[in-house]
Amino acid sequence: MKIDAKISISVYEEFCTEEKLEEEKVLREKLQPYIVGDAGIVLGDIYRVDYPSEIFSEILKFADNKEQVHLMIEYLFDYSEEELAKARMFLLNPKKFYNQSKEYNEYPCDACGCRILKNNLNVGKKIKGGTTKRIYKFGEEIEELICLSVDLYNAIIEKGVNSTDFSPVYCGKELQAYAFTPQNEYRIISNNNEYKKCDVCGREYGLWDPDRYDIEQFTLCGEVDFSEHDVLKTDIYYEREQRILLSPKLYNIIKDYINSDDVTVIF
Repeated sequence: MKIDAKISISVYEEFCTEEKLEEEKVLREKLQPYIVGDAGIVLGDIYRVDYPSEIFSEILKFADNKEQVHLMIEYLFDYSEEELAKARMFLLNPKKFYNQSKEYNEYPCDACGCRILKNNLNVGKKIKGGTTKRIYKFGEEIEELICLSVDLYNAIIEKGVNSTDFSPVYCGKELQAYAFTPQNEYRIISNNNEYKKCDVCGREYGLWDPDRYDIEQFTLCGEVDFSEHDVLKTDIYYEREQRILLSPKLYNIIKDYINSDDVTVIF
């Protein structure tokens, strides 16, 4: 397994000494060969470095005062086929998305604002190329709906995946996609989250800690049963949504239609 770290560095100049700003200048000069993109005026350059590595350690040391510096780190994993064969499940989070004007959720608790999907799923506009085999989501960060195209849905059903874990998505009366709507729940715990329960409805939440830079690792709570369903959802609400978990069987069916960073491998 090879791991890279994709990093953006934000410096709060009003809280920094002249010495710290000079240190930033020197570090960014060192990072010039590692630039892979530009995240805009706020986040600036995006760097990709080996993990672990000397330059990665330098970045962490520079960011040790979180009142002065904030890092955003995305770890990128390159697994061998032998390693992927040992995975217990895959957490699905496709990067491709389409903005939509419709809401897909109901909000049963005013206290915590948790979301549950409506029975009838509709989107506000059609997407181009809807018959291409692919996985994507409608919406981004808020009101996300993870879907697969109609022909990919048909392909996985032909291979024995349970159709009850998906729901049709329409634009008007026209079928657009199928959403992942699993029936069964499973508990995973992340080392990068803090957990709490809503005092009103009792739902449990995993809250991401933005100040932790560790590689996210998951603990599986109990036996995993994919015998009847190849799609599960987390019983814990992460960012007020239940996350989608795939069986190794389903991952192997769809892996040619997703990018490696669309899933988190859980061993």
